[in-house]
Amino acid sequence: MKLLRTLALSAILAGLASAGVIDNGTITIVGPIPDGTFNFGGSGFSASGSFDQGLWQVSRCPCPSGSILDVNGFVSGLSFFGAGSATIGTTDFSGVGWGSVIQEEDSFFQITGPAITLNAGPGTYQSTFTFTGFLCGTQGGGSQCVVRFPSLSGSGIVDVNIFAGGLPNVLEFRDATYTFTSTPEPGTWMLVGIGAAVILGLRRR
Repeated sequence: MKLLRTLALSAILAGLASAGVIDNGTITIVGPIPDGTFNFGGSGFSASGSFDQGLWQVSRCPCPSGSILDVNGFVSGLSFFGAGSATIGTTDFSGVGWGSVIQEEDSFFQITGPAITLNAGPGTYQSTFTFTGFLCGTQGGGSQCVVRFPSLSGSGIVDVNIFAGGLPNVLEFRDATYTFTSTPEPGTWMLVGIGAAVILGLRRR
């Protein structure tokens, strides 16, 4: 019975660690042609780096006052460039490349969220977002994923900075910061609930 309790608890902790849930950090993009950086982490891992050439809807300004602007974004494969870093548990990785011509798997980010209406003129607009992604990191020009983060997910708040353009009633995009919050994914809560129920059932026995 003690063994079953230990296995149930281990299943909970393993599930939380392997879920790839991002609960802190940011993704930042700067327009009008979006260049971005990311620095985020979760239970037992972190990753940072930069990217460009993303299909980021929010960067599609100038636009007239009152326009509806999506906060959605997508970046994949060779859109990642330069070196970054990562940690897994107590192991640090430096000089990590998140995208190259020869790497075995493509990294990608996908962000979606409710659109915002630019009806208050220049200033900071806020919306929510959800994130999914995958990271394959190589080192030394190799093709293998030395660092691999499958099934990344997260959510949070995005702040979009808009300023007055050169024409009357025209607004332009400046930058956007996607800040991750620590709200667990529904699947993670389900896993915790199942594990807790198993432990409770064992106690009653």
